[in-house]
Order: sequence, then C-alpha cells, then structure tokens
Amino acid sequence: MLARVHTLVSRRLVQAELLGLLGGVLSLSIMAKVSSSGFTDAGGPADWFLIASVFGFGLVSTTMLAYTLLGWIKPAKPAE
Repeated sequence: MLARVHTLVSRRLVQAELLGLLGGVLSLSIMAKVSSSGFTDAGGPADWFLIASVFGFGLVSTTMLAYTLLGWIKPAKPAE
C-alpha cells in the first residue's frame, strides 16, 4: 500500500493501530488456548518475554494487514 500511495494516511494508520491492539489480544488468547499453561504459570523473565513477543507479533502483523485492507477498501482522496 505504501508503494502505491507513497505516503502514510494518518487516519487509516490510527484505525489500523486500534485494530492491531485487538490482534495482539487475540494472539495472546490463541497462545493460551493452544499451550498447556496459562498466564499464571509464567514464572521467569523468559516467560514474560515470550508473552510480550507474542503480543507484539500479533499487534504488528494485524496493524500492517489492517492498514493494507483499509487502503484497498477506502482509498485516500487525491490532494487537490
């Protein structure tokens, strides 16, 4: 999307970031469902780093996907 438009659209980026937060939470819930342990079992720094990494990966990937999809659905109006 950035290669096509050559600029960031701030409104679309904020919307994508909000959706990215939901993607991070969703990735954590999938991780808890798939693994045999829950968040209360996290004991050491490596466990918390893994939890933060899963949330961050979900946040970033959902933000990029949402920004791209929003760009295809609602293209920005050209500057006049």
